[in-house]
Amino acid sequence: MISHSKALSKNNIDYLFSVLASKYKELGGHETVEIFLVGGAAIITRFQYRAMTLDVDAVHPKTKPFMKAIEEVANQESLPQSWINDEFASTPSYSETIIEKAKLYKSFGNNLIKVYCLPEVYLIAMKMRSGRPTGGDLDDVLRMVAELKHNGKRITYAQIEKAYLDLYGEKLDRCDSLFVSELKTIIAMSKDEIDELYYPQRF
Repeated sequence: MISHSKALSKNNIDYLFSVLASKYKELGGHETVEIFLVGGAAIITRFQYRAMTLDVDAVHPKTKPFMKAIEEVANQESLPQSWINDEFASTPSYSETIIEKAKLYKSFGNNLIKVYCLPEVYLIAMKMRSGRPTGGDLDDVLRMVAELKHNGKRITYAQIEKAYLDLYGEKLDRCDSLFVSELKTIIAMSKDEIDELYYPQRF
């Protein structure tokens, strides 16, 4: 059983999916379920800077045995009934293209449950779309770009714009002007500047 903390870590989420697969099978589930992670749950599977999330935002089916399995895992692990939810599907950040672009993260229960996640550049595009000035979205955008550059991965404005266009059929400059300006600024920074700002040495 996981701790009673409200926050979920990457390890917690992997454990919960394992339990979910077992519960689903117990309830007669036999068809493979595909789950597409978004939001904080997706970020902690792809990035190191963010260690926790409060719930699992995901696109998933709503078959009776699967929804019952979610409920039983919540009861067993002392979690809110909404520990995994698809409320994201009703937000402006949702796009049917998510399913097309997502890559397999992990399988659980002998492939009974398959969990998918978008590549890093698409997660950045989604956070740009969210654009909440007080919801931590801008910080997530900057931290994701910073981590990629810190790890020596190439990341450009054009790559993010292509991902945004793939998902939403619009150019990136349609986003909040502050988000666009800050994104351009951090992309223009060198790795040394990134490291000095986001990864200072600790003595």
